[in-house]
Amino acid sequence: MTVTGFVAWGPLNRGVRIRLSALAPERARYGSELETRPLLTADEDRRFAAAPLTRKLAIARRARSSQHAAVLARPPGATVVVHRQADLFPTRALERAIARGRRMLYDLDDAVWLNPAGRGRALVAPRKLRWLASRADCVLAGSDRLAEAVAPHAQRVVVVPSTVDPRALPPRRHEQRDTVVVGWIGSPENAAYLEPVLPVLARVAAALRPRRVVLDLVGGRVSAPAGVSVRAVDWSLAAERAALARMDVGLMPLPATAWSEGKCGYKALLYQAAGIPVVADDVGVSRQVVRAGGFVVHGAREWEDALLTLLTDASERARRGAAGRSEVAADYSVERWGQRIAQLLREESPCAS
Repeated sequence: MTVTGFVAWGPLNRGVRIRLSALAPERARYGSELETRPLLTADEDRRFAAAPLTRKLAIARRARSSQHAAVLARPPGATVVVHRQADLFPTRALERAIARGRRMLYDLDDAVWLNPAGRGRALVAPRKLRWLASRADCVLAGSDRLAEAVAPHAQRVVVVPSTVDPRALPPRRHEQRDTVVVGWIGSPENAAYLEPVLPVLARVAAALRPRRVVLDLVGGRVSAPAGVSVRAVDWSLAAERAALARMDVGLMPLPATAWSEGKCGYKALLYQAAGIPVVADDVGVSRQVVRAGGFVVHGAREWEDALLTLLTDASERARRGAAGRSEVAADYSVERWGQRIAQLLREESPCAS
């Protein structure tokens, strides 16, 4: 069977890649093809990000009109998936058209009804989210916390974590080197989460002299801490893979906010899939996704202790990196979840919990 996935962003959007595209080969093995229909093309997505508000509205209106035509081509009774929302506007006309006469699954990987710090508004209007959750035959929630939050509005909720594919990532070979690399992969707006860790990195760099400390950033930029070299590039899949091949330790700092509590821990999963130990703030799902593969910490002192433990001992990095990779393969891999998701897509009745 072929299922259509609708999403309000472009094909390179993080949620599209992680929640829809990454699982395609595994779903296909079990008879469920997923055709992803992003609202914006890659070119429109780039122009939308750089455009002033009036131009953004024009791009979004044209894209919505085109998407309506794609919706009408889907037969009644078909199964569709909406990731977060199908339209950039707070109205529900496009989502109603998608759901009409079709079995709909609603996929959720962030607390999108909240107001992320500094962004000025919720990513998805709360009224639209409640409607999508109530209309869906099943909500696929990326964590227990998201499932709990949406459950009052939904018929059924199934927890489906974000997944990674360790088979596609060669494991990091940890050795004692004169240069050690701590890395972070994310979006530009989330680079601010690194700010509390920068003074810690300066102290770590001083303690490790004469060894050199490099902070490798993919997708964000920060000021260089004293004694630390910063290498920063825009996100691309190639840049992500290159950074994973260099990292000795992966960073997942998170502020203690309601928005962070709703996150699914994808950074930590990605680092561990490549055999890289993680240091993460104890926020949200961190303790669930980081176990033997790293440290979950509170405050600057624990950050410093964890980083020094890992950066001074290659054998400890290797041990924790291998353990994390094994745990992720068992619990969070596309291989582990492909069949389950294919089953959910194929079900003709509302999803079983």
